Amino acid sequence: MFRKLVSFIVVGALSAPAFAAIAVNVTSYPSQSAITSWPLPYTDTITAGGNPAPYSQVENNYGGASLYSLAQSWTATASGPLSHVQIVITGTAPVSFNINLYDAGTSGWADIGTGTYNPGVNVSANLLDTTSQLTWTGYNVPGDSAAVLDFALSGADQVAIQAGNRYIFEIASTTNPNGMIWFRNGASGANYTGGQAFRQRSPLNGNAARDMTLAVTLVPEPATIGLLGLGALALLRRKR
Repeated sequence: MFRKLVSFIVVGALSAPAFAAIAVNVTSYPSQSAITSWPLPYTDTITAGGNPAPYSQVENNYGGASLYSLAQSWTATASGPLSHVQIVITGTAPVSFNINLYDAGTSGWADIGTGTYNPGVNVSANLLDTTSQLTWTGYNVPGDSAAVLDFALSGADQVAIQAGNRYIFEIASTTNPNGMIWFRNGASGANYTGGQAFRQRSPLNGNAARDMTLAVTLVPEPATIGLLGLGALALLRRKR
C-alpha cells in the first residue's frame, strides 16, 4: 500500500489574506507505478482520484539556454480563486525554479499545434504575485522515486480563474532545472480539454498524448461555502 498525504481545508472567511505566498508540498510514493493521474483538467476539490490512470512517460527536456521551461495549458470549466496546482515529478533534488501562470483568454493559445506563446503579447504576463524561486528539496521518505508536487497558493497568488478562459501553467528557470522530471499523462483518453504541453513556450510536437500531468483546484464559491455553513448549523441544532 503506497503512502498518501491527506490535506484538509478549513474555510474561515470568504476573503483571502492580503499577503501572497506559494508553499511547495510533497506527497511522495515508493514507485512511479503507484502514482495515479487526474483525467480532468480542472477540479473543485483536492483529489488524486476519479478514474485514475497510470503515468507512463517523463519529460525533462526544458529547452534552450535562454529559457528552460515546461508548461501545460487547460481550459477552465468553472470560475473562482485558484487554490492549488499539482503536478507529478521524479528525479533528484534539490532543484530551484519559478512557476508562472498565464491567461490566454479565449484566443486558443491553450490548444495549438505550432507557434510560441509570448507573455504580455498573445498571453498575459505572469498572474502570480510571488516571483521568488521555489525549491523542491526531495521526497518525504528515503527510497521513494515519484511525488505529487503541490503548489498551495494564498493571498494575492489566489488569482481569479474565469470559466471559458484558457490558462498556461509553466515551470521556468534561467538555468536548466536538471534533476526534476515532469511526468506526461499516459492515458490516451485523459487529454486536457483545450490543453497542450509546451517546451520553451512552443508546443511539444502538437501531440495531445504529450499532455503533462496537472491538477487545478479552486476555492469553493461563496454559495457553496454558505451551503456548508447551513449544514453545520443544522447539525448543531439537532444536537441541542
